[in-house]
Amino acid sequence: PAFEGEDRHSHGVLFVHEARIWTICARFGIGEPGRRFPGLKAEAFVLDPQTDRWESRGIVMRNCWPYDAPVKMGNGNYITGGQDKDGLPVVAISHGDDFTRWDSILIPYHPKLAPSFAETTVWAEGDCVTAVIRGGAGVAWIATSEDHGRTWTTAQPSNLPMPRAKAYLGKLSTGQLFLVSNYRNRDTLVISVSKSGEDMLSQMRRIRHGKSDAPRFRGAAKGQQWSYPYAHEFQGKLHIVYSVGKEECGLSVVPVASLANP
Repeated sequence: PAFEGEDRHSHGVLFVHEARIWTICARFGIGEPGRRFPGLKAEAFVLDPQTDRWESRGIVMRNCWPYDAPVKMGNGNYITGGQDKDGLPVVAISHGDDFTRWDSILIPYHPKLAPSFAETTVWAEGDCVTAVIRGGAGVAWIATSEDHGRTWTTAQPSNLPMPRAKAYLGKLSTGQLFLVSNYRNRDTLVISVSKSGEDMLSQMRRIRHGKSDAPRFRGAAKGQQWSYPYAHEFQGKLHIVYSVGKEECGLSVVPVASLANP
């Protein structure tokens, strides 16, 4: 819904929880000062199947702009990655299955990271959580937690090429960890996969390559690009959605079997 003044909604995450369709969207513009997003919080909406209208569940997160569908951890809580009001890496942790209450936890970072829109994506295995962060120096930055996301190692640079661009981390039904990201710049969108049961990404394949069509409308930070990916596995295929020039939505469908990494 629209607001008077500076308050506004922006994009969030879409997922199914307890047989209902949810979205948790960023909301900012009024409130505590922030370098990027003053007063940042997140509002949840649930789709009413009878009226086909979204119903607000109120503000559910503070100081977190979520980017991942929530991932269940070994203790029954869920976790999602994001960025905070200053553009710094952050995660949000649910109170069990109650998605109206989340705790925001900042991830410490090395001064070399110089975060700028540090969009964070996470995956959980038991009590261990891995975070991949949009950082700097042309590589992905990594942090890990061994206590269900409550405390974190300091984010450090990896050896995986990645520009300052959002990535998406997940796991295939084959047991392979995967990361959809850009490679060196936003002209190439790639998927990196591990071997089944391993946590090291060891194979990379291109999804889109070359210049996208030029944007038709002027706007801040717009240009030719394949960017801001998200992925969901369904019926043996990985559906990868992404922005095309920050104007359109692209979809690439990849058979999961084709991502085998023997």
